[in-house]
Amino acid sequence: MRKLLPKEIPVDILATLNEPDSLYRWSWEERALYKIEDTTLYATRANAYWDFVERFYSGIALPLGLDRNRGFNLFELDEGRIVV
Repeated sequence: MRKLLPKEIPVDILATLNEPDSLYRWSWEERALYKIEDTTLYATRANAYWDFVERFYSGIALPLGLDRNRGFNLFELDEGRIVV
């Protein structure tokens, strides 16, 4: 990602951030707007995490199965009476 210069910042930052598949990210720590420039590299940013999750849950029947694009899963506890 690249930090945008003040002259590059869109007028409506909130709308820009909320667009579907927006390439923009806000940093609260810096109060700065970033733009993803290498989408292929950005898509791999969590690969180590997902590799771990897939190994950790290997052989476990999950209600939804693992999906790197979904980013969440459902877990049944107490013989299916509780879903988290």
